[in-house]
Amino acid sequence: MLRQILSGLAAVTLMATAYAKPITPDEALSRLKSANPKMAVPARSGKARELAHTTLTEKGNPAVYIFNQGENDGYLVLSADDIAYPLLGYADNGHAVEGNLPPQLEWWLSEYARQIEYANEHGISAETPKINIDRRSTMTAIAPMIKTKWDQVEPYYNQCPMVGTNRTYTGCVATAMAQVLKYWNYPEVGTGSISYECEDISKRLSMNFALRKFDWENMSDTYVPGQYTETEADAVAYLMKACGYAVKMNYNTESSGALAMNIASGLKKYLGYDQNILYDLRMYHSTSEWEQMIYDNLKTVGPILYGGGSMLGGGHSFVLDGYDGNGMFHFNWGWSGMSDGYFSLDALNPGSLGAGGGSGGGYNFTQDAVFGIQPPTGKPAEVRPLGMTQYGTLTAAIEGNVMSFNLEGEGQPMWVNYNPSTIKLKFGAIFEPQGNTGGETIYKDVSTMKLSVQPGYGTNPERLKPAVDLSDTPLKDGTYKVTFASVEIETGGDDIWTPVMQSYGNSNYVVLKKEGDKYTVDNIPAEMLQLVDGKFLTELYFGCMAKLEIEVANDSDIELTKGFAPVLINVENGAIYFIGESIYITLPPKTSEKREWTTPLNLVQQATISTDTEFYIAFLDEGTSNFFVSEDKIVMHPNPGIPTLSQIGAVRLNGENKSENLPNGTTAMVYHITDPNNIEVSTFVRLDQGIFNYNCLAFLVKPDFESTSGQVEILSMAGSPMFLQKDFRTRFDTTVSYPLMVPGEYYAIMMGYQWGSNYVSLKAQPTYFRLSSSDINELEETESDNSGEIYNLQGISLGYDFDSLPAGLYIRNGKKIIKK
Repeated sequence: MLRQILSGLAAVTLMATAYAKPITPDEALSRLKSANPKMAVPARSGKARELAHTTLTEKGNPAVYIFNQGENDGYLVLSADDIAYPLLGYADNGHAVEGNLPPQLEWWLSEYARQIEYANEHGISAETPKINIDRRSTMTAIAPMIKTKWDQVEPYYNQCPMVGTNRTYTGCVATAMAQVLKYWNYPEVGTGSISYECEDISKRLSMNFALRKFDWENMSDTYVPGQYTETEADAVAYLMKACGYAVKMNYNTESSGALAMNIASGLKKYLGYDQNILYDLRMYHSTSEWEQMIYDNLKTVGPILYGGGSMLGGGHSFVLDGYDGNGMFHFNWGWSGMSDGYFSLDALNPGSLGAGGGSGGGYNFTQDAVFGIQPPTGKPAEVRPLGMTQYGTLTAAIEGNVMSFNLEGEGQPMWVNYNPSTIKLKFGAIFEPQGNTGGETIYKDVSTMKLSVQPGYGTNPERLKPAVDLSDTPLKDGTYKVTFASVEIETGGDDIWTPVMQSYGNSNYVVLKKEGDKYTVDNIPAEMLQLVDGKFLTELYFGCMAKLEIEVANDSDIELTKGFAPVLINVENGAIYFIGESIYITLPPKTSEKREWTTPLNLVQQATISTDTEFYIAFLDEGTSNFFVSEDKIVMHPNPGIPTLSQIGAVRLNGENKSENLPNGTTAMVYHITDPNNIEVSTFVRLDQGIFNYNCLAFLVKPDFESTSGQVEILSMAGSPMFLQKDFRTRFDTTVSYPLMVPGEYYAIMMGYQWGSNYVSLKAQPTYFRLSSSDINELEETESDNSGEIYNLQGISLGYDFDSLPAGLYIRNGKKIIKK
């Protein structure tokens, strides 16, 4: 599910407004009607739009609203603040379910919220640049290309590695890749073989891609339990396996992940795709350029593998496959079709944020994309010089006539290969005359070392020892911009010097001045946010969650963005014991800000806290490995033990409650649920004993009416962290989803919480429920008829093409239909 990514930033788009403020759901709908009357028309069902989800900012203010348009007529994603565009995204079918949004979509919405909060807090307002309007006027609509609605579990993971008796997930990278490959129905068979060590499960995995053909004809667009054959399951499972192995998937029973930069090389090397496929990062481009690149690829090539992520929360990979003609791009999240829809790449106007000396791009997401995915075009591979990415800022010093280079300003300064293939290269410097300085640009080696650098690896100044002898460099008196660069070797062509790409806030060049025999150098200082203060707001207990606050300042003249994760360093031995989740902060020039957040503290040492232990408080910028260590100390107490938590009253669900005879002969009240994706759970809990700083959860289970063990299988769960006070009754609300519910079978909700790696249930009677059959009672056999939208029994839209569906049961126009 998770995908390891390269950190980056991405831009956002502001609306022109004098005074930004949060708005109500009704006001959001009114804004939409004024700004986009076409999108404000009623849903096909004629039902009123209902608020389904609200994404909040870090400070608890509404940032994004999702409105469902009837049962399965799609949904709208609207801004909850008038600083941003009214419409941020939408879907034409399906519906959004509170508490059960795909992680990929949740991440995307959280990024909207993060950006809106930034702009709102600092009073930013701007007009949309005219160039964007002119450019978009030429970008016509492109219908979504991906027909599949695939996922990561059964049957997709049927050929993924096993861990004991458990199957590992396909991984979101493999699911996204597989859907794009199915779009092309290519290749007929893979090429070559691979063997690699899968670290998470301690297995060596091998595959010969040429031994078996892909069975494209037997891959179904959707896989509904009980409605596909073994042949269809085997076909898609083999494709998922091939995609996973091609990117060296790190399989796991909790989540499977792969490096984003492996996607392009895997497609080219093992799956026979065009050699001009390009993996690229949004952080290197302006917003206008990036959006145009995306559109051009959709128009002339096809779907794009798109991704992004957070610093500690892992990454996400999905498919971008369409454009609505009005600035919205279509995403397939790889979650059985759930929440697929149109979204803006920008929530706010990047031109208004003034980032980085006018290069554009403003406030960037951590986004990347794989361009040019298509079968071989017959065109030769383009000559694309592969460059290196620099972490740290370039500095230089002169001793005699020797100019030596170094990197400073980050925890692990180095030059890294973020390309999908190994680079054979050497490093050098480009001397460019500035102003009235005469002469031509000069290229000089800075080291005799020739390196072969694999993806994700690099070198540092200590190893490279880069330097230039200026005495044999033909420089005239004047000023020179000296840029650090690399050049590929053994390419068989001319040397192409490529400047290193620097992380934001750093410099890849220095300024050299020559006057006679005298040389001086000016270094460009690195710009970074400064941590003013950081403290915990709650007592620390081993295994519990914690609240904390930091104050950050930007003393520079440009906008800066950094992520900060809390770290606890043992006072006695200086070892890092705990690290928490990051908070991402962007500040305009000459400003400061305080932020609060809640996080678990993840243990990074093989240790336990059995007595009060003292730690230094520190903060880590994971993107650069910079540590901000304070002299402040805090004591972590041992875990207080399992708390005593009571459920006050019965769990209430959103459905009709009826008395029924259960399979074990007893009688109980049973809720009839109409939507398995939207099971609303409400009750009260009370802390009777101990400390409760944990996730409180509602477990959806399959009761075993014949077993006496008391153990049940958890099918799904949802909840949130709670800090409970002793003897106080606190309301608990959440929404659970389980789209694989089978009509006629009983399920139950049980309350509990997560204690360490264990799930603890509360002592209370389970609340039983089942799918309601009162709304859809008729079953009819039908022939080819495309008169209405078709849904599977889980409520997921399958489109209108009845002929393309496999044999099975479906729902159309409120009736069950059967295709034989």
